[in-house]
Amino acid sequence: MLPGRLHEGRGDAAPREMAATRRAGSPASGAQNPAYRPAPPPSHVYRSVSPDLGSLGGVRVRRALFMAAALVLASACSSKPEVSYVRVSGPMPSLSGQTLTGEGIEPSDYTGKVVVVNFWNQDCPPCRVEMPLLQREAQRRAGSGVIVIGVLYVGGNWPDDPDAARSFLARLGITYPNVLDSSSDLARRFGIAGIPTTTVVDRSGQMRFQVLGRLHSGQLDALLAMLSEK
Repeated sequence: MLPGRLHEGRGDAAPREMAATRRAGSPASGAQNPAYRPAPPPSHVYRSVSPDLGSLGGVRVRRALFMAAALVLASACSSKPEVSYVRVSGPMPSLSGQTLTGEGIEPSDYTGKVVVVNFWNQDCPPCRVEMPLLQREAQRRAGSGVIVIGVLYVGGNWPDDPDAARSFLARLGITYPNVLDSSSDLARRFGIAGIPTTTVVDRSGQMRFQVLGRLHSGQLDALLAMLSEK
């Protein structure tokens, strides 16, 4: 399996709440793109398919709607959170250098730890929503061998404004390290084509999962638990 490639797997769900790479001239608060596709393009990706209710007869429509409602109710009653993710593989690309707040970060800071790498930009609406959750997770897991690292994504005409990013981090009280990916080299090596995207890396340094879209409460717990599954 090639580094950074996506792999079909059971349990993988369709991405949601993704702000796609912005086109030139589009506003910062533009609509999110539910049809986000990670790069490099995979040869096959598991997709969920919804029925075309308009093509069904009246009884079958009612039956389909009933089944959909039952699935929603069952999901709401389940103790396990829904997790939208894809499986990835390959060694984690090295993260090193100066952070946005002036500290240094080296591979020795995260070697042997579970690493949660989040690509974001201060003008991305779902990124702004999820970052307080990432901050809470970084603080809660600081003593358990889990580290969160943010990467400021400036590809696809997202603003390359480190000063604005620093002000944003200070305003939210974000203390986990964040680095600037000015050339989009990290984005290419992690296989990132839109934001927010979060990659979960195991303790051996292998990339395992990518969350395509905003993180929700409980999702990271579920993915970290999956790291220990065979």
